[in-house]
Formats: sequence, C-alpha cells, structure tokens
Amino acid sequence: MMEHIDGLEVENVNMRWFGDRVKRWNNPLEFRSSSVDNISLINFHSNSYGQ
Repeated sequence: MMEHIDGLEVENVNMRWFGDRVKRWNNPLEFRSSSVDNISLINFHSNSYGQ
C-alpha cells in the first residue's frame, strides 16, 4: 500500500508468487490515488512462480 508519495521510480522488478498466494494477492501494488504523484513503473512483472 502506497500513500503520501511524490516521486518514485521502480525499475526491473520481477515479482513471483508461490502456491495459493496468487489468489490472495491479485494486486501486487495498491495506491491511494489522492496522495500519490509521479510514480514510474518500468519493466515491472508480477506472476506465479513457474509461469
């Protein structure tokens, strides 16, 4: 969960989930849009382990 951010860059991330965790965490990043500005996600991937 991200709140009160102004300026964040995330680059080259490969997030992998094991087992049934994919079902519980279907949104790897959550934002409070009213308090988050200037976020850049470059080459970000999220999937279950083994895909």
